Amino acid sequence: MNKSDFTVLIIDDEPTIVQALDEFLSEEGFKTVTAHTGEEGLARYREHHPQLILADIRLPDMNGLDILKTIKATTPESEVVMITGHGDVDSAIEALRSRASDFVLKPITLPALDVAIQRAMERIRMTAELKAYTERLEDLVQQQVRELKEAHKKLEVLDRAKQNFLNLIAHELRTPLTAISASKMISVEQLQPDEAQFVEIIVNGYERLNAFVEKSLRYVSLLSRETLAPYHKTPFSSLVHQALDQVQELSKEKQITWNVILDQDSDVLVNIDSIVTPFYEVFHNAVKFSPTGGSIEVTTKLNPNSISCFVRDHGVGIEPEFTENIFDIFSIADILHHGNGTGLSLAISRLILDIHAGTLEVESGGKDQGTTFIITLPIHREETAS
Repeated sequence: MNKSDFTVLIIDDEPTIVQALDEFLSEEGFKTVTAHTGEEGLARYREHHPQLILADIRLPDMNGLDILKTIKATTPESEVVMITGHGDVDSAIEALRSRASDFVLKPITLPALDVAIQRAMERIRMTAELKAYTERLEDLVQQQVRELKEAHKKLEVLDRAKQNFLNLIAHELRTPLTAISASKMISVEQLQPDEAQFVEIIVNGYERLNAFVEKSLRYVSLLSRETLAPYHKTPFSSLVHQALDQVQELSKEKQITWNVILDQDSDVLVNIDSIVTPFYEVFHNAVKFSPTGGSIEVTTKLNPNSISCFVRDHGVGIEPEFTENIFDIFSIADILHHGNGTGLSLAISRLILDIHAGTLEVESGGKDQGTTFIITLPIHREETAS
């Protein structure tokens, strides 16, 4: 900002002072407006909107402090330099407390006046820059809020579409699957080898589709749930053991060695019927993607407010950029990791843990580097009466 951009209002009841200040400031390049009383000064202030005001503390009709307070209440960004006599230093200090920019003593010297004006101009510049910066920041924030709202709306639409799609597919497949299930009752002993093979393909396809339907319906049901009550207190380690029992048959087929160390344990408050699912799915994945004769480590870690189960396999691993997306249904990460499937099992597992205020995370160093799944649940503490 140049001096020509500033309008200075001079308010003083002494004509010689007003004239001297007017001439000096005009020569410096400022636009000036003058007044000889408080009322006149406020009228000129409202008319011309000056950025800088020079006002005498002692005016015949008004205290200069009242002018200062009125201006600061109306336009806080305006700067006011008070003019005072040697005997009014206390009033000058009071003016500074009331947010005056500075004060100059009578008789006014040009160097002192110049310093006060330069300080006031710098404050005006800084205030203007801060205001412009704040406005730009507010615009950016508002733009980001709009973009986030729009993105949120799109996500909601996608989520609804995903739910509707799963609902539709699941229910539409119910009827034909019921008919196809009749194939299971056909006695293959009475069929020719090629016919028996065809029936086996049908039965296997039926079982996969039926599992998909059941998982789809469960996933959609969990999306609308906030609780899975009833909840029961149970040791965290018991959930691990229940899930391990469920994968023993597959483990034996692949000759998997389990290294299980559950030396840290705590009670958790869970819905038993649902909470074993995440443990089972993680253990099943570990076995499925481990090489024959491989090993899997299972350990627990007690945290201040939670307990975690770490399941480490030495199988195919996951590329780091896909680790988070593996929990999304129909994601490319799931296809790359599983080779087939829809990702519903891990998506269901994470939903169940979310409802329990827990988490399901995955870590992997990349292809053929193995995978670690981490299941975490809040620990349960009994409330004690005080």
